[in-house]
Amino acid sequence: MIREAKEEIWIDILKQRRIGKLYFYFEWKSDWDFEVDLFLIEDFKWNPVETEEMRPQWFDIEEIPYDKMWKDDKIWLPRVLKGESWIEYKFYFWEDDELKQIEKIL
Repeated sequence: MIREAKEEIWIDILKQRRIGKLYFYFEWKSDWDFEVDLFLIEDFKWNPVETEEMRPQWFDIEEIPYDKMWKDDKIWLPRVLKGESWIEYKFYFWEDDELKQIEKIL
């Protein structure tokens, strides 16, 4: 995570903590299934740079563009922003990228 943040958005993470786990399942293509560990970055040196991977932007919490994000983001991200200590879900997707099923674990 530290290396990826440095490569993709040019930030140096100084302090972070693990706050959750997400599981993604794709019914039509099981080799796409993956797990994601969620980390909250608590301290960093910021030197934002646009790269091929992303274009860093800040948004007011009320203006987060969930309509331009994966369907699951509007489920777990608000919990992160509220400061919950652990978040864990399983997300099952249809072939058209629509959520088929959501299992809240914690």
